[in-house]
Amino acid sequence: MRERRCADRWGWVGLLVVGLVLGARPAAAGEPAPGRLVPEIKFVIPSAAYDNTRFESGMLIARAWERLGLKVQLITTPDWPNFSKRVDYPWENHAFICAYIARPERLDPDELLTRPLHSSQIRKGGGNYAGYNQPEYDAAVDAGRAELDVEQRRALIWKAQEIVARDIPHITLFHKKALHVYNKRKWGNVVSIPGTGFFNIINYVEAVPLTGDATMVLSEQGTWSSLNPFYAPSGWTAMDISRIIFDTLSRVGPDMKPAPWAAEKWVPRSPTVVDVHLRKGMKFHDGQPVTAEDLKFSYEEMKRWRVPLYVPALEPLKQVRVLDAHTARLELAHPYAPLYMQTFALVPLVPKHVWEPALRERRMARPEEWNDPRSMIGSGPFKFVYLRGSEVKLLANEEHFRRPKAKAFVVALVANVDAQFLGFRKGEYDFHTGRGLTTPQMKEARGVPHLGVVETDDIGVFWLNFNLREASPFRDHALRLAAAHLIDYETFVRSILAGLAVPGRGLIAPGNRFWHNPNIADGEVPGKLHYHRYDPAQARRILQDAGYQWDSRGRLYYGEGHRPQPFPKSAGVPKAMQEVRARQGEAWGRPGGPGCQL
Repeated sequence: MRERRCADRWGWVGLLVVGLVLGARPAAAGEPAPGRLVPEIKFVIPSAAYDNTRFESGMLIARAWERLGLKVQLITTPDWPNFSKRVDYPWENHAFICAYIARPERLDPDELLTRPLHSSQIRKGGGNYAGYNQPEYDAAVDAGRAELDVEQRRALIWKAQEIVARDIPHITLFHKKALHVYNKRKWGNVVSIPGTGFFNIINYVEAVPLTGDATMVLSEQGTWSSLNPFYAPSGWTAMDISRIIFDTLSRVGPDMKPAPWAAEKWVPRSPTVVDVHLRKGMKFHDGQPVTAEDLKFSYEEMKRWRVPLYVPALEPLKQVRVLDAHTARLELAHPYAPLYMQTFALVPLVPKHVWEPALRERRMARPEEWNDPRSMIGSGPFKFVYLRGSEVKLLANEEHFRRPKAKAFVVALVANVDAQFLGFRKGEYDFHTGRGLTTPQMKEARGVPHLGVVETDDIGVFWLNFNLREASPFRDHALRLAAAHLIDYETFVRSILAGLAVPGRGLIAPGNRFWHNPNIADGEVPGKLHYHRYDPAQARRILQDAGYQWDSRGRLYYGEGHRPQPFPKSAGVPKAMQEVRARQGEAWGRPGGPGCQL
């Protein structure tokens, strides 16, 4: 085992070569031909400083692959921007450990099933890094997005989960139990939302200072280069912070339902037409009024520029018509069940009077290139002051309809989780973002007098993603099936996560009870679709049955005439799943009705 470091266009990454180094030589008698050797696996994971949980999980998986006969190159990345660039175009790596932290909008299954797996996301900047292209799956997801009857939509969502469990484009590793820490001596009336804890806008505006210090300090591991609302590569955490600067039409509250925010109300006229009535009296931070023209501009420009994080949410949008100063009509190409939970809650409202001339006069190739302070003029409960190195500062918007109790909001960007925990112990930080502290640190926090710890159900997911493209060894379903028997769930949960997690059971976590498919069995159940049990001997049998071979030193080879089979023979495209079903539902527009109720 040896380690080396190299610099590339994305910065420094650690390269750890795991396995045996073979010299080129002709095949000995009875040995497989050298040309059939399974290529070295390029495996991308976060560094230990960036995300120790995923780092340790990756090391455990790499060792299991090595014992199977694979040679593995571990590529570690120091932060989210570098990780996302590594696994994106030109898709040269073979496997990577991804994570979607819990956020209120992710209670609706659309994003988790669309962004990482739908074929529309196979593009530079798209979220389908695996290159999973399965028409049967796409049809189920598309039908689910358009189905307005909540029970029938759930049946389609369950079907999509079954297809993924069969095809194995990825393996879910675990779902953490959510523990969230905060400074209970400094803040009262805190609001925790299942899955995201205190990392939510309702908490930021409702928490009451208990001392003379009314500055709320949020800690985040990593670095940011911009909070520009068009700058999606900053990652979800930066986007979440930008949404306390920029209002959205709805917000997801503690009851897990979307509620009007910048919109006073919305009135559906048909399954594809919704009128949105903005709150009157809203102003941008420069004093200009928020109007329906700003809503139209924001939605249509975000769609035109294909801002990656908003592409799925805006895909159904056909056009926005301005009816009057405070009313806009959204026309959809087809019914879209997650409209209120996804589109309304995600897409920010930006000022047309600022952005339209900037885009026209500055001749920018992309709007995210604009780093002028005016790009941060929003209408939200906090106003942007600065982003300097390791700190972001915002001030309360005293004129907002949900005026914060805090006077200022600071994001402290820390180098790693150890520095973050030290800051909590010293009383420097009040809350943390979705990634939070390590499991041992959370346990230790319970003994710190000024810290409060809250446990909630978590809907986040950590998963092993495979590259299914032509040049990847994992294009072959047999190798992915074998890999599924090398996931030691017990060690993940007991040793890496100290028992504060449950084994991976699909992208829709068991904690998201309404949408999680409970019919996919745990362990090996003959004749029934199931998640796989840790069984290295079974992994070898699967590969032997598929024609794979080993040489005398234990290295894995393809069989003679090997042709990768991306999907199992049972995969098909039933006619019923090719039709995108869309029904009118009289409860379509109610906050508790189809498309909203969980």
